[in-house]
Amino acid sequence: MAEARMKDMTVASPMKLILNFAIPIYFGMLFQQFYSIVDTMIVGKVLGVDALAAVGATGSLTFMIIGLCNGIASGFAIPIAQRFRAQDEKGLKAAIANGIYLGIIIFTIITILVTVFCFPILRMMNTPANIIEESHKYLFIIFMGLPVTFFYNYFSGVIRSFGNSKTPLYFLLAASGLNIVLDVICIISFGMGVEGAAYATVFSQFVAAVGS
Repeated sequence: MAEARMKDMTVASPMKLILNFAIPIYFGMLFQQFYSIVDTMIVGKVLGVDALAAVGATGSLTFMIIGLCNGIASGFAIPIAQRFRAQDEKGLKAAIANGIYLGIIIFTIITILVTVFCFPILRMMNTPANIIEESHKYLFIIFMGLPVTFFYNYFSGVIRSFGNSKTPLYFLLAASGLNIVLDVICIISFGMGVEGAAYATVFSQFVAAVGS
C-alpha cells in the first residue's frame, strides 16, 4: 500500500508526470481559496463589519508568516526527494528527522518572537483603533499555531517528495471541510467571536498534520 503511494518522477513521459503531479496541487490551492472565502463570509455575516475588518487587517501579515512556513517546509523537502530518488534509505530517514528537529527549533523561536511583538506590529501597520484588539486576538492564536502550520506543510512536502501529490490534497480537503464546520460551531454555537475562527483554522491544520 505504501509503495503504491510512491512514484518515481524520473520514469515515463515528463509531460504526463508533471501534469499528474501538478493538477492535485492546483485544485488544492483552488479549494483553499474557496474555504477562505467561506470562512470570511461566516465571520462577516455573523460577527459584523468590524470583526470582518479585524480579520482582514491581519491578512498581509499572516500571508507573510505562513508563506515563510511553506517556503521552509518546501526547502526541507528537497533533500528528502533527492535521497528518495537515490534509494538511500538511511539518508532519507536522516533528512526527514533533520527537517523535524530544525522545524521545532526554528518555529519555536519564530512563534515566540511574533507572539511577543504581535501587538506592536499591528500598531506599526496603523491598524485602526476600533479593530486592533480583535485583530490582536485573532492574530495571536494564528501565530501560536505556527508550528502546526509548519508541520502540516512539512509532512505534505514529504509526501510530495515521494511523487505523491494526491494524498496531501485529500488531507487539505478534509482540513478545509473541518475548518468550515468548526467555524460554524465556534462562532455561531459557542459565540467565540474572531477567536473561534482562529481556533478553527489551527485545529483543522493540526488534524491534517497528524493525519499526514
